[in-house]
Amino acid sequence: MAQAVDCRLQGIFVTSTLWLKHLLQGMGPLVFIALLVCLTAPPANAQDVSASDPAPTTRSAQSLEKLERLQSIGMLIREKRTQRDELTSVLEGGAPGTMQDQRERLETVIQDLASLRSSFENALLDNIDVQLMSETESAEFNWQDELLEVVEPLLTSLKSMTKKPRQLTELRKNIALDSQRLSVADEAMQAIEEISGYSLNEGATIRLQATREKWLDTRNLLNESLSISRSQLARLEYNKNTFTDSMLLGVKAFITGRGLTLLLTFIAAAAGCIFMRFCWHLFNTRLTNRAVRRKATWYRLLSYSYHLLTFMVIVITVMIVLYVRQDVLLMGLAVLLIAAALISLRTFLPRFLIEVRLLLNLGAVREDEFVIHDGLPWQVMSLNMLTVLRNPALEGIIRLPLGVMISKVSRPIVRAETWFPTKRNDYVILPDGTFGQVLSQTPELVKLSVKGGMSMTIPTTEFYSMHVLNLSGDDTFGIAVTFGLDYSLQGVSLTSVPEMLKKGVIQHLQDAGFALGKDISNVLVEFEKSGSSSLDFLIYTTVSNHRAPNYFGIERLVQQACVAVANEHHWSIPYPQLTVHHAPAEQLNLVNLQKAA
Repeated sequence: MAQAVDCRLQGIFVTSTLWLKHLLQGMGPLVFIALLVCLTAPPANAQDVSASDPAPTTRSAQSLEKLERLQSIGMLIREKRTQRDELTSVLEGGAPGTMQDQRERLETVIQDLASLRSSFENALLDNIDVQLMSETESAEFNWQDELLEVVEPLLTSLKSMTKKPRQLTELRKNIALDSQRLSVADEAMQAIEEISGYSLNEGATIRLQATREKWLDTRNLLNESLSISRSQLARLEYNKNTFTDSMLLGVKAFITGRGLTLLLTFIAAAAGCIFMRFCWHLFNTRLTNRAVRRKATWYRLLSYSYHLLTFMVIVITVMIVLYVRQDVLLMGLAVLLIAAALISLRTFLPRFLIEVRLLLNLGAVREDEFVIHDGLPWQVMSLNMLTVLRNPALEGIIRLPLGVMISKVSRPIVRAETWFPTKRNDYVILPDGTFGQVLSQTPELVKLSVKGGMSMTIPTTEFYSMHVLNLSGDDTFGIAVTFGLDYSLQGVSLTSVPEMLKKGVIQHLQDAGFALGKDISNVLVEFEKSGSSSLDFLIYTTVSNHRAPNYFGIERLVQQACVAVANEHHWSIPYPQLTVHHAPAEQLNLVNLQKAA
């Protein structure tokens, strides 16, 4: 029970390290957008670099134009006030249900007066953003609204990137719309003037006069609105810099603003990382040794806790720099990244727990144990983000992601473990009879040297699954030869013939340079079986493994020795015979008659 609790506590410290690895796989688009905004949007406290101060003469001309526009709007406001007062006084003496035309006219005048007041203020403060002065009512706490406040700097920066093009487009659209409306108002006034030349009764004359005043006010308002829009459009087009100037000003603003903040952030993060690595280096070199670092579970736990602590130190230092620099946009992006990381933790947590157990050497696969991967045996050298596997009989190692090891199970290594059927420089015989020497064997390929100085390569997994005969794997190997003699030797086939063959084979091998007891361990000659046309004898020669290159040569020498002994003692060596039996003539005639019938 205590061990299980300890495993859970250890897993809590290590989870964050694995979580960071999986988190970076799904946050590519968010990081890309953040970097794009940081590199393109100006800081919150930076001035608008796209606007430049006009020349003194231009400023004076603009002031005069503004003064004239203000006076024009003031005159319209005064006229509207007069009309409002007159209509109010007329309506005060009338009955509530009468003079509907005057009431509608009064409402129109009041609306026009409010519009003119707003136009006067806009014309007076055309270069000042007065929207910041508007007050907002306090609302109850809402986490969605609070999140929007964090994201607002990011959205504002994205919006500011297209502020001037959007303003130009909107002004051009308003000018085109007001121009069309003005032409409609002119046509309406022209139609009214044409009717005014005719004599009308009193009611039609009053209504015609009211309509004339309505369309006259509409035309005046449209003229004023068109004048303001054209003035703003001219100002924006005048302040529009060239592309090169805008780029230079933007680069300058970025270097002195957010670029400096990013540089300080990277420096602070690098300093924190270097400090933590220095402390970890001192701990490894002064307080631990290689055996502890390789085997101790507490050291593995401390190692991954060090990675978590390093990440926390980097995050804290970055946030401190952003807070001191008062860059709200970057702070908002940092908060978003941290929030996304916490949300993604819920998805990857089950997989983290499994990987944590592997990292702590408490899972189904453990270090220094035997495991099968892709059909080959491996020794688990280390369990880490990249697990290292090694086969002592193969040249090289392989590195696998930790996730690959989740579905595998290891076992302890036994004494005299068989890692591979061969090793380098061994002589082998393949199932198809190919004889060769192993030149190299890696986790991918096995290279053999075969007859005639040629070489062949076989995939390692395929070679491992073959029934390979290894002549160099043990101290000795055997060569079996079958030799047949004539049936005339049947009487001595179990007595003198085996002894004579054995003596002759040993003598022949010794004459060829093979020493008995060193190169040749034993020669066994026995009667094997009675063949169809011969008495077969088995000659089994046990040879030392250092004579493996002479496998086929020894086999030929044994055959030669047997033939030499047979010649010496005048023994007949039979060959396969075919006996043909002739049927009697009467039987042949009977068969012919049956065929004829």
